[in-house]
Formats: sequence, C-alpha cells, structure tokens
Amino acid sequence: MERKIENLSDLQAERARLKNQLEVSKVQIKRQFDGIKDDINPARQVINTVSGLMAKPENNLFSNGIGEV
Repeated sequence: MERKIENLSDLQAERARLKNQLEVSKVQIKRQFDGIKDDINPARQVINTVSGLMAKPENNLFSNGIGEV
C-alpha cells in the first residue's frame, strides 16, 4: 500500500510500518522454512540410515553380515 509522505512524521510512521512488516515477513519465512524441514525430515532419516549402512565397510550390515557367526 503506497502512502503519500508529506512530512517528517509521515516518513517516521512509514518507516516504523515497514520495519514491522519486515519482522512479520521474517517470522513467516522462518515458519515456512521450519515446515519444509519437517516435511523432508523423514526422507532425510531414510537417506542417513541407508548411507550409514553402506558407507563404512567395517561398520555396515552388508560387510558384517546380518546372521554371520
């Protein structure tokens, strides 16, 4: 919303409004980013688990064998 700034008081009020709008936008972006992180977390857990199983030959199930005696 564009307002006509005619004096110093109007300028200060507009500046305060814009600062407030900036803070609200930052909070909204953070919430959206946190939501995205929550949405991809299960996929990340699967990737980390599979990577852990396959990454280090001395520590993974494939090289140790699941039922190896």
